[in-house]
Amino acid sequence: MPECLWTVGPVLAISALPFANYIVFPVAYFFPRQFLSYHFWSTEQKKDFALHYHSQRVAQHKPIIKGLAAKVKKIKDTDSREKLEKILQRIKAKSHPSVDEILAASHLFQEKPLELSHISRPYMRHLAKGMLLHSLLRQKLLQDAVLINYIDRAMQREGIDKLTEEELRSACFTRGLNATRLSKDDMIHYLTQWTTISMEIDETNISLLLHKPVLLAYNHPDNKSIRKALQTS
Repeated sequence: MPECLWTVGPVLAISALPFANYIVFPVAYFFPRQFLSYHFWSTEQKKDFALHYHSQRVAQHKPIIKGLAAKVKKIKDTDSREKLEKILQRIKAKSHPSVDEILAASHLFQEKPLELSHISRPYMRHLAKGMLLHSLLRQKLLQDAVLINYIDRAMQREGIDKLTEEELRSACFTRGLNATRLSKDDMIHYLTQWTTISMEIDETNISLLLHKPVLLAYNHPDNKSIRKALQTS
């Protein structure tokens, strides 16, 4: 609701002025993404705008991978470093690490250099944008990430397979995947992987949650095609 107010608020405020309706509402009509809450978007607009926002998110993937690779080099323990190197090798080989491989490295996200309080501000911004979170403050990003993790746990507890296709699609989008062309089984598979990892996440290693869109979806065909389009644009 607060995010909707940021979007709709200026329209409501300006429309209160005399004769402003003649200007404000036509502008809102022609620029719905910028000036209208998603409640007013048509089904087609929701798809178009989802692709727009998802493209912004995918644009953060390479900086995150680059930053993660740089941080891996700073890990002194050989065994721990090799676990993350293996994850990066999977991604570079156009695959994805398994849930077990990610969980085996989860403890590394609760200590230097990957724990949230030790991440640089520029890298933190990439992680936030990669989740479409508008959190410029570290504490706010922590709160937002913890909230998502609580929802993840509730979703797994209640049963992902009980969600409608629209709810599945929305849940995938919130968690880094544009599921417009995915089957119901594919969406359930992705969310099952995501929430299985979330069950092992708390405030101490919440940084892992912010990396999951890259770890689980970097090489998804839709994300790859978007990155290619971004490179040529």
